[in-house]
Amino acid sequence: MFQSIFAEIIQNEAGLSDLENKCLALSQNRSSLLFPKKIESLFKKSFFDSEKYKNILFILIGLFFFNIFAFMDKLMVNDIYIFAWKLRFFLITPASFISVFVIYFTKRPFVMDFVLTFILILAAASLLFIINKSGSSLVAQYHAGIFVVCLAGLLIFKISFFYKIFFSLLLIAVHLLFFEFNQNIHYYSKINIITVLFSLIIVSLIAAAERESNYRKAFIFGLLREITTYSLEKKNKFLKKISNRDELTGLSNRRFFKKHITRLITPIGNGLFPIALLYADLDNFKVYNDTYGHLNGDECLKKVAGILKKFTKRKLDLPARFGGEEFLIILPFTGRDEAVLIAEKIRKGVEDLQIKNKNAPFSDFITLSIGISLLNKEGSDVETAINQADQALYKSKNSGKNTVSFFDAV
Repeated sequence: MFQSIFAEIIQNEAGLSDLENKCLALSQNRSSLLFPKKIESLFKKSFFDSEKYKNILFILIGLFFFNIFAFMDKLMVNDIYIFAWKLRFFLITPASFISVFVIYFTKRPFVMDFVLTFILILAAASLLFIINKSGSSLVAQYHAGIFVVCLAGLLIFKISFFYKIFFSLLLIAVHLLFFEFNQNIHYYSKINIITVLFSLIIVSLIAAAERESNYRKAFIFGLLREITTYSLEKKNKFLKKISNRDELTGLSNRRFFKKHITRLITPIGNGLFPIALLYADLDNFKVYNDTYGHLNGDECLKKVAGILKKFTKRKLDLPARFGGEEFLIILPFTGRDEAVLIAEKIRKGVEDLQIKNKNAPFSDFITLSIGISLLNKEGSDVETAINQADQALYKSKNSGKNTVSFFDAV
């Protein structure tokens, strides 16, 4: 009931906290028949979605019993039974089917409320027509049918509470109007009928208000439960995310890197496809920090992380910050030539950032050295792969930096 409408709420998370506070305040109220505007619209939609088909079923059941009583027309209002049958079969029956059609296809709660109110008043009015038109001594018994319509509208059909009040006022107004033109019913009988009807309406409205209040309480508590569940899930996802992420660069951290590569080099995966491992290190980064300060150093690392992300877009690719200015990159399904090509793109991308490092030897800009190792044999382990990539990186550093080297076993 709540999940479908809750999906709409979380599209605007900015208002979620405010919505939660309002729900908490409402949950403290002993009873409430009207919510703040946003919550009220959500409640009506929820109520509409859950009760729509029940109302259609109630109309069809009510129509069946309404027409069954056509057998009594021949006995109780013999003088106008043909007229009574016309009302039942050629007015109420088609109007009921039209109501079912409208309720089934509408998506607006107030349309359902209006249609139900209309068909119930029409049913009551038809009985009053029969009472006014017949001269039979038994015709007054038809008020029992009107009382049933009253109970159906206030206690059985799923109509919003304020439409039930509207229905009650209409029912009394229709009675007063018909009694004004009816001379067959004694004045005191009219007073008695209105009094009984009014009493029935008051009692039914009290019961309907209690039921409405319970519906609304259930809705508020359900909505609070969904908000709480969503908040907890969101927090858990966030905690999981930050536990696997480097806070500064947004790359994966050392812990998640090892977890990811371990999954990739299991006996099932390893041997079926090669895995390239890139070990990258910023050249002369200490000089950069000493010259420009650690805040600028942090910004530099973020920009370099952006280059790593740019060239590792495949599903299982993973760039990670291994510590300080060191980065490790996993490239599954990647052989030697492709790994070198990607490494060169990354190296060139960092060089093209043109981040000045004026006091550094060899280059006036921040550059990146990369070492590559390849895992393509069953039984390869993480530490060996890292050590091999580190040896290749050492070769790049000794070759003048800002280069890419591949590990070749001696």
